[in-house]
Amino acid sequence: MNFSKHCDLCDYQKVNLTIGTTCGLTNLKPSFKDTCVDINLDLKLLEKLEVLSIEIEKTRRKEKSIHSKFYISIFIGFILIITGFYYSKFTYNTINSLYLIYFFIGSGISFWILAYKALNKYRGSLEIVNTEKESIDKLLHKYQVTYSSNIEFGEQHHGIQEVLVELELRTNTLKRITSNYKIDC
Repeated sequence: MNFSKHCDLCDYQKVNLTIGTTCGLTNLKPSFKDTCVDINLDLKLLEKLEVLSIEIEKTRRKEKSIHSKFYISIFIGFILIITGFYYSKFTYNTINSLYLIYFFIGSGISFWILAYKALNKYRGSLEIVNTEKESIDKLLHKYQVTYSSNIEFGEQHHGIQEVLVELELRTNTLKRITSNYKIDC
């Protein structure tokens, strides 16, 4: 069994470069079946959930601008390619006019490539954070832990934005924590 997901969220985890992960309570390697009875999901879990919630929200906030840039770039590329084709019909086949035609068509295709590249990069980063969230949620479900988060982005000054994270962790003891972060944008 892969213990690293459980131990990465536990406050008792000890990491040693020679022997790897050990439990701080027993000083032994983890050896549980499905769940650990001694797991302490507190500070490390809260920190991980806060950082992950911020990353998810930052990624989702980019969606509108990424999609608008995508459609604008596709449109500009289309216009450039059409311009190249129309220019080829109304000019003589001189070397300069051929260069100009190739320039228009090549620029249009470049706009399309850049548009798809940016969209795929966004989709990849969204998939990474969503996969990480699903893996943590699946693990927390085993321990009957649920959570909810509320994130508020404050003002941005000189490339640094203030983020207020309110996280409520529901276990056998209800924990509510509010943290304030400053992140680079």
